[in-house]
Amino acid sequence: MRKIGILGGTFNPPHMAHLNMARAAITEGGMDEVIWIPNGDPPHKKPEISAGDRLMMTRLAAADEERMSVSDIEISRPGRSYMAETLELLSAEHPDDKLFLICGEDMLAGLVSWYRAAKIFELADILAFRRENGSPDKNGSAGEASFEVNFEAGIDQTAAFLERHGARVHVMKTVLPDISSTALRAALAVTNGSGCRSEKITELRTLIPETVLCYITENRLYQGRQENHRVE
Repeated sequence: MRKIGILGGTFNPPHMAHLNMARAAITEGGMDEVIWIPNGDPPHKKPEISAGDRLMMTRLAAADEERMSVSDIEISRPGRSYMAETLELLSAEHPDDKLFLICGEDMLAGLVSWYRAAKIFELADILAFRRENGSPDKNGSAGEASFEVNFEAGIDQTAAFLERHGARVHVMKTVLPDISSTALRAALAVTNGSGCRSEKITELRTLIPETVLCYITENRLYQGRQENHRVE
């Protein structure tokens, strides 16, 4: 039986925290394969970058990595993207394999409020990663107040909470770098047509894979864009 990690997200853009998480899922979590799945029409946010560009950036991020692949299963499916439905499709495609949903600490507390959360917990174990300095959104809401999600709790307490609701959670020792996609987009918005090797964006080279950064700058994906989204 193979272990398959599912790494979903908007990947707007994919950055080194995503890549480090996928690598650690293989080296520490024992995954035989990690499948990156860019959201098509996510119910919780509206990416300003097209699904096609986000898919291409994700493919570039994972291109040279062993045991990683990218799926367009959500982008090619019409309507909103729900992880429960994606896992149902993947479970049917991989009936003899075990699925693991990969997520960072900032996503973990809200899982219980996701659409058909019980089905998610039934179909996949949760591979949870710590984030340097913890979650940046501890004052957020998980959705239904009856769940009494405590965003001030540490990752181990959150994992225990989810397990009381039927989840099987594996907390990894790997600590992810604290990279904000919102901050990256803001930095990219003022690059003024600079190439991916320009001194103006030197700092971004350590935060975004080189191939992704070149694709972004060559296609001017974020230049001049303004947003008021929360840090993610």
